Amino acid sequence: LTAFPDRLCRVRAGSAERGTMVGGRGVRLDKQSSVRHEKFFVAIDIDDSNREVTVRCASAVEPQWLTINGPLKEHLSVFHDVTFNQARKKLEGRRKVSWHGLILEESPQAIEDDNQALDVLFEQALRKPIEVLPEEKTEAAHFLLRARWLRQVHPGKLDGPAENLDRVLDTESLLHHVRGEAHGFRSFEDIRNTDWMILFSSLLGDDGVALVNRLAPVHCALHNGKKYKIEYAIGKQPEVRIRIQELFGVVEIPGLVDGEVALTVQLLGPNNKPQQRTDNLMSFWLRTYPSVRKEMKHRYPKHAWPEDPTVVVQKKVGRSKNA
Repeated sequence: LTAFPDRLCRVRAGSAERGTMVGGRGVRLDKQSSVRHEKFFVAIDIDDSNREVTVRCASAVEPQWLTINGPLKEHLSVFHDVTFNQARKKLEGRRKVSWHGLILEESPQAIEDDNQALDVLFEQALRKPIEVLPEEKTEAAHFLLRARWLRQVHPGKLDGPAENLDRVLDTESLLHHVRGEAHGFRSFEDIRNTDWMILFSSLLGDDGVALVNRLAPVHCALHNGKKYKIEYAIGKQPEVRIRIQELFGVVEIPGLVDGEVALTVQLLGPNNKPQQRTDNLMSFWLRTYPSVRKEMKHRYPKHAWPEDPTVVVQKKVGRSKNA
């Protein structure tokens, strides 16, 4: 071992003949070798003509020779490492003992270096941002989606109060800002639990947040006072789902981005099943509604289907005999 320190090998878990040598190459003991079931051995005579090194002559190594207080301690080094557990999505601290880079043993240890931990955690987060950004269907996730859609379809509208919006839209930049406040974070869950709306407000200012909400609102508000949630998607026209009967008396759907972007309406029947799509409600009433009315009136005769849908349908109120 003293003569060949760079030939130390560690047998792989679950194997009696295969192992890893200093430097990282895979080795395999010759079938005739009497060295078996030893955790460590020295590869004295090798054939490295193949991808996997064949060890023709080996010598077993006693584990106590490889202790930090043993006779060969000058070849050993102890260091503390932080690794990311992919299955648990969290950091783990480890104490490792190595022989010229070959790990001999490791054990769990509390993480002490916060900066090192954050380096590892956010490096992993950048590889899988979908697992750390605001959870789907939350207020923050919806705001981020609306802001990104807005920047894509009409970037010129975001000058001024929201000129820092690129910080919000760029994932790397956004996570950089999260890290600035991420003291003690040890898992993807810690990142995801960030108060994202406060972060957006700090980056954009209240005026910037208000501008996004005005140009790309959460709801479509009709003149009859009813509100419907708008569905956004990058690369697609925003859409709102409304039952046809709830639009009687409505001739125009408000547009987005100060009226410059039309909102698609998915028109639903009484059973909430899609019937038609349009981004021009008045055109639908004039050209398509007559045929839709004929079909709906046949399928749902108890519902009102006025000939002129631009007029508000008044519900009939019955009078009792004693009225």
